[in-house]
Order: sequence, then structure tokens, then C-alpha cells
Amino acid sequence: MEELLKSIRTIKRDESLVALLLKSAGATITVIAAAATLNTALREIFELEQIPRESYPYLIMVFGSLFFIFLALFIYYSRSVALSSSGGFCYDGNGVIWNGNEQNIAFRVATFRRIISGFETLAGANDINKMMFDTGVVSGEDFGRNFGAQIYPTELRKGGPAWTDLSVGEKLKLWADYDSATGWGKIDASKSADKIDVNVLHVTMFTGGVGDAFANFMAGYVRTVLRNILGAAYSKLELESPVRCVAGVAQMTFKLSI
Repeated sequence: MEELLKSIRTIKRDESLVALLLKSAGATITVIAAAATLNTALREIFELEQIPRESYPYLIMVFGSLFFIFLALFIYYSRSVALSSSGGFCYDGNGVIWNGNEQNIAFRVATFRRIISGFETLAGANDINKMMFDTGVVSGEDFGRNFGAQIYPTELRKGGPAWTDLSVGEKLKLWADYDSATGWGKIDASKSADKIDVNVLHVTMFTGGVGDAFANFMAGYVRTVLRNILGAAYSKLELESPVRCVAGVAQMTFKLSI
């Protein structure tokens, strides 16, 4: 029972108490109606004026079992929908946060800033930006490779065109919207001629001593993601100039290298 109640509490974070009560009430009324119908049917089948009272405990057990089976199926379906839908996070109770079908972890911003400060202490101020850029390059590889091939068709397509049929602008917007929802910063990406401009807004991460280091991490990550999601024509995309942090926004421009 405790596991069942725990599952109900974690169906959806945005599900209101009123909605849940209405669903529970509807299920209860359905069970009562079914019990009344079966009671009448059994009396007609066995030509009984009434169901013997000694049979009531067994009928209650049967209907109770059916009720919890259907409730468990409802919970399983609801949680599956919640886990597979994009645009929100769901904790599965087993130490994993899910964003759609992707496993995630979460840090407090203050904790993550301290992690970067630790890297800076180990690497030295002169090397930290390059180290963070190179780390971002490696970090973006798996996501960049899987965004168009797996994440888009399973979570975002919803009957739309195939990934290969999308324009560069459409791909940039889909990626920017998806990655913005993960808390790493609000991404705005646009293409002009042979350049792609990317601005990443994060009012707490791109400030203070670790702001430049995190901006360089994001620049490396973004370069790898763009190379992967935009295909072979953009495989030589490079950061045109050092990333800049202005009022909580990391500004970066990528240019096709001939």
C-alpha cells in the first residue's frame, strides 16, 4: 500500500489535488456500479433471489483486486506519459531524474560554481578557460549525436517532418528550446551567411570569477552540438573569437572554416 501511495504522489508534479480526487471518485463509482451490475447478473444466472451473505467477503476481495489492478495500470500509464513527455522533469524514486527519455542529474547553482572554482584552483587561472572549452567539446558529443537521431523522433517530432527534412533554422530552434529547459541557460541561436550566433543567458552562472570559465565550457559544448545536429556541411564550424560575458549572457559566434 505504501508503494501504491508513493506512486500516486509521483504521477505528475503538475497534477492538481482536485483532478486526482475526481479521478479517484470516478473509479470508485465505477467499481460500485460494476458490483451492483454483477450482483444482479449472478442472481439471474443462478436464479437466486439474493446473493448469500457469506459470499460478500469473496466478492469484496474480487472487486478490491480488480480495482487495484486497474489503478496500478492507470498509474503505470500516467507515469509512462510523464516520463516520455518533453518539457519537464520527473524523479523516478530510484535516484534518477528524467527529462523525457533522457537520464539527468541536478546541481544547485552554488554547488556547480564551487566545482568550477575547484577546477580553476587545480588548473591555474591561465589554463582554466581552455580546459573548460575542451571539456565542453567532449561533453556535447553524445547529446549532439543523439538529438536528431533519437530525441527528436521519440519526443519532439509528434507527426512532423523527419529530422533530415528540417531547415537549419528549425533545427537550431528545436535544439535551443530543448536545451534551454535543462537549466544550463536560455539559448538563442540564429544563422546568418556562414556564421551562427549563439547567446546563452544565465543570470547567475555568467557572473563573478567563474563566469568566463563556464562560458568557455558552454562554447565548447555548443560547437560540438552544432557540428552534430547540422550535419557534415558544418563539421568544420569553429569559434570565431573568444566568448564574451555581458550582463549574464555568454555571447559566441561560430564560423565555417574553409
